Amino acid sequence: MLTNDIEKDLQHYIDEHIKMQFFCYNLSSAADKLGFPGFSHYFQLQVQDEVLHQRRIMNFVLDRDGHYQIKNIAEEYKDIKNIIELMETYQTKRAYFAELAVYCKTKR
Repeated sequence: MLTNDIEKDLQHYIDEHIKMQFFCYNLSSAADKLGFPGFSHYFQLQVQDEVLHQRRIMNFVLDRDGHYQIKNIAEEYKDIKNIIELMETYQTKRAYFAELAVYCKTKR
């Protein structure tokens, strides 16, 4: 059984994975628009990875009689001008995500 605090943290983590999925779709589109099909493909693979992570977290919650809800999820869209800006944007988002994972781990 999950405590309310753990369930709340995991709900937030699920939400952030969904945002990361949308974020990677947007980066894939931006890379394609800039003429970098390899980067576009890479970000599509990242989307699949985020879906897998979401599923694992959701199963973890359900296996412990917890619950989650997918509600209003919004991801900011940034008009990216070049490949350097695209990669810097991705690096910033990944750093945030890494900090979030460490926070959740150390909070326990």
